[in-house]
Amino acid sequence: MKTNPGDGRLEETPQDAKVGAVRVAPDIDAFAGSLVELAKIDEGLDIVDRDLRLVKETVAGHMDLKKTLADTGVALEQKQAVIRELFHNKVSETTQHFLQMLIGLGRFEAVPDIAQAFAQRLEAEENKVIAEVTTAVAIDAKFSRRLATKLSEMAGREVTIRSTVDADLIGGIVVRIGGKLVDASVRNQLTRMREQMLTDMRGK
Repeated sequence: MKTNPGDGRLEETPQDAKVGAVRVAPDIDAFAGSLVELAKIDEGLDIVDRDLRLVKETVAGHMDLKKTLADTGVALEQKQAVIRELFHNKVSETTQHFLQMLIGLGRFEAVPDIAQAFAQRLEAEENKVIAEVTTAVAIDAKFSRRLATKLSEMAGREVTIRSTVDADLIGGIVVRIGGKLVDASVRNQLTRMREQMLTDMRGK
């Protein structure tokens, strides 16, 4: 991904396009495709996308849970019960059933890759671009809207913001679009926007 110096729009380099075309393994893409079709029938794409992000973030933050799910000595039924209890009333029925299926197939570790493939399909379905934004402190709704507008102008398409807080991030703002980190010049612009946001918040 690079910035066109003429108009500030984000462009994909030929190398980026090639990487994106081969990034998703066939089985991961098949899982994501099946889940997309189920989501259309039941809860909806945005809800299932949110569910997958929640599951990915939850599992990433629990080493004991990952060990339990990877332990061949733990019964399948026990693993399914753990997932069912952990995400009860937190994810949709469609996502819960899908997670149980992955456990049964021994593929639960593929959730992060499936979540990414699902997000890519969501972009194509709704003609959106998803921007993953990481900051050291939570961004408010006003800044999120401003950021979405700025990124939409750069990308030439509607951008949906997914914000994540990483307390270990030292200043600035990290933005990935299509899984690719935006270049330094764009990050500097966004960092200045964030600094202005913090100034506005302190002035309230």
